[in-house]
Amino acid sequence: MMKKLFAFVIAGFCACAAHAQTSKGTVTLTATVGNSQSRGSADKEEYGVLYTSEEHNYTLAPSIGVFIKDNLELGASIYINDYGSESLTPSSTSIHSLKIENLRNNYRIYARQYKFLTEKIAVHGMVSVGYFTEKLSYASHHKGLITESYVRKDTYSTFAAALTPGISYFISKKIALGVNFGALTYSRREVDDEAVSAAVDFPEQRYEMSYTSNVLELDFSSMNLNLSLTYFLRK
Repeated sequence: MMKKLFAFVIAGFCACAAHAQTSKGTVTLTATVGNSQSRGSADKEEYGVLYTSEEHNYTLAPSIGVFIKDNLELGASIYINDYGSESLTPSSTSIHSLKIENLRNNYRIYARQYKFLTEKIAVHGMVSVGYFTEKLSYASHHKGLITESYVRKDTYSTFAAALTPGISYFISKKIALGVNFGALTYSRREVDDEAVSAAVDFPEQRYEMSYTSNVLELDFSSMNLNLSLTYFLRK
């Protein structure tokens, strides 16, 4: 399914004929597409089995915008990230298996104002409001002198508003590279945690917790430096 979505986005970009203008009526398409997979194994058995590991990380983040007036863009974006890993790790006395799955979705609307410094370089400020969901599951099983397992499921729901500065460089009449530098962000997050642990000859332990947090954050660290590629289309 993810491969079909990647192909759709790439095909759409290839069919575009555009003009790099930020005048009223211009339509923009911006996207991030990522697909990585890895697999590994050992050639020597420990405790009767081989070490193995698998990992995947898929990202699809398209957005569309329209300039309602010169240099002022309104738009919407979707961010989907699917990450998973699974490993089997033996030692001389035990076997440990671990499985992690993490699915994140982000739905956002935004307004971006451009201010040109030169013919090809413009600074921009973006105000955005979004709703984010994340589901994380973690399953661990250890078999050895003591056999035990641990399963945890976390669900996050977040409303967030952000002010983000950045700069764009217009490579050609239809393509621009953008860099966003951190953000001033307000977020309200609701969290539900559930965990179960069990061991042979011991009673099962359950843990549940729910809470809500409100955070106002000003972060201009390198962790929040984002690159983007934008296509500009005229109606």
